[in-house]
Amino acid sequence: MNRDVAERILTVALDCSRRMHALIPAIKLELDEEEYEELAKGIALASTYVLTESINPVCAQHPDLYPDNGEQGE
Repeated sequence: MNRDVAERILTVALDCSRRMHALIPAIKLELDEEEYEELAKGIALASTYVLTESINPVCAQHPDLYPDNGEQGE
């Protein structure tokens, strides 16, 4: 994959992950415990999927783009 495509994918994937994580405090205040747990779990699963299926593959080809100094996430 060329670097331009890698950078675009990484930008969108990181933004998506950050935005999902930003929802967690807000939904905790607005939802009952059961709803919160269900949605928080879904957000965590989605974020993990973005990491493993988008961010890590891009950074495997372009390690210098990984946000944590070239180390792949787990």
